[in-house]
Amino acid sequence: MSLNVHSVVLSFVVATAALVGCDRDDHGHPHDAPKPQSTTTPAVGGDAQPMADDHDNTGSSTQHKLGDVTVAGYTFTVTQTSAITPGKEADITLVQTAGTGEPKAVRIWIGNESGEGSVKVRTHKHGSKMEAHVEVPDPLAADAKLWVEVETADAKQASSVAIKR
Repeated sequence: MSLNVHSVVLSFVVATAALVGCDRDDHGHPHDAPKPQSTTTPAVGGDAQPMADDHDNTGSSTQHKLGDVTVAGYTFTVTQTSAITPGKEADITLVQTAGTGEPKAVRIWIGNESGEGSVKVRTHKHGSKMEAHVEVPDPLAADAKLWVEVETADAKQASSVAIKR
């Protein structure tokens, strides 16, 4: 191929990658917006407290810290940033607080450990945070949890945390 064709193809690939970014463009925030400053911190025990965040897709500033999950040598602080409503989408944020490097992939789902009846979604990064828009099963089992699966070069492992209904 000529140099001009390579340039056009490369420009197209770069432009496409820049537009893809977060796999959805309708979740209520631009990705180049500055982050608001936090006005309060999450309370101990997971109770909801007002807290500014650039990924609060509900229009509300309420977040629920669900707790820490350790999987395959990685620890994540898990925050629910929207309501858990059967048949709707829930927004979840994870922050890696321990572990060496980054896992190959981190997936989450709401339901039982097997994932049967649930949709597993891969998280995507926004700076130091990982985010996912996960479908909530309908009906939602009484014992449903948020599952975090870590894929490393060697294996996949999962652990769970209770959701805030």
